[in-house]
Amino acid sequence: MAAKMKIEILKRTVCGGEPVAPGDVVNASEKDAKFLINMKKAETTTRRVGKAKAGEKPKEEDEPAGD
Repeated sequence: MAAKMKIEILKRTVCGGEPVAPGDVVNASEKDAKFLINMKKAETTTRRVGKAKAGEKPKEEDEPAGD
């Protein structure tokens, strides 16, 4: 069985075939977790696994459009 890592999602993305939103905490395979962390879309955490409540969700920053 593959190792699991607990990660907090920073930007809207997909993890394990499921859409996830900023603030969500999920158990991901080590491969998926490392990929999302390297892409700056997630970080490791010790918080409980689950969906973020409306008050907990961080605002997703829009990236400025480059010319």
